[in-house]
Amino acid sequence: MALHSKKGRKNGVTMVFEDESGYSEKPTVRRTWAPKGKTPVMRSSGSWATRTAIGMIACDAKGNHPRFLMRMIRKSAKAADFLVTLKHLRRHVRGKVYLLWDGLGGHWAGCVKKHIEANASWLTVFRFPAYAPELNPVEGVWSASKTKDFAGFCPKDTAALEDRINKSKRRIQHNPDLLRGCLKESGLFEC
Repeated sequence: MALHSKKGRKNGVTMVFEDESGYSEKPTVRRTWAPKGKTPVMRSSGSWATRTAIGMIACDAKGNHPRFLMRMIRKSAKAADFLVTLKHLRRHVRGKVYLLWDGLGGHWAGCVKKHIEANASWLTVFRFPAYAPELNPVEGVWSASKTKDFAGFCPKDTAALEDRINKSKRRIQHNPDLLRGCLKESGLFEC
């Protein structure tokens, strides 16, 4: 990573870290406060309906000027979703991009590889080492979202779930200190 970071600084490259996470109608249970002897009760719809979020942190090669991009999809992420995500990325990030993501099958599907090869003039893709999610700063974003915005939240339906995901996204997008903290925590930047 250090070699590519130096090369990125020299060439003015934007570093982009990508990851996916699922959100469910099942509540995320966290510690609650209640009067002694009165156990809090969380009522859930009982549905297993989910949404998948594909998130990206973009920053310069030194880890400065971070911003968060996110797409929400109504099913598990497949290769076609990553093609759309790469097109979405190009609309929002100009110049050369170093994209870092994990070894998920959809990332390395034939159609995605072809798209990457066809866009080699601006896009270079690297894979995170296997079993090292702590290196990906987007993992910190998911943690911040789920422990703060979803703790104890019981959506009535999928519309409420999607609304909460969008509110969480906006909170994170407007909090560059949180994004800098995620980049620093990954150990890839000093920030």
